[in-house]
Amino acid sequence: MPEQIEQPREFTPSTVTQPALHEICPADQEDPAIARQSQQQAVLQNRKTIIEWHQLIGAARLMWNKVSEAELLASEGEEQKLTDIVSSRYVLSHNTANAQVKKFLATEVIAGCFQPAL
Repeated sequence: MPEQIEQPREFTPSTVTQPALHEICPADQEDPAIARQSQQQAVLQNRKTIIEWHQLIGAARLMWNKVSEAELLASEGEEQKLTDIVSSRYVLSHNTANAQVKKFLATEVIAGCFQPAL
């Protein structure tokens, strides 16, 4: 018995499966305008944090006089960067340096002088 060759189907609007709306634009996919706005807010928050950190350089220098102003500026007030610098300059364990940095930053946040970036 000869093998039958399937003839191509004719596609009509009723035979073409349309993707569901959620497949085209999933609900969990963020609107580009919202994403852009979120990104702009993050940039502004980062700038605000850097400006606030620049205002605290003097207090940080009083706390850690072996750390240069350039190093403090470069840390941008980020806990991890600041911990690494303090640990290196004062030959402290990472945990000890981190405890000092956390205490310093917490004191400044409580005083309303600084709000670290999230």
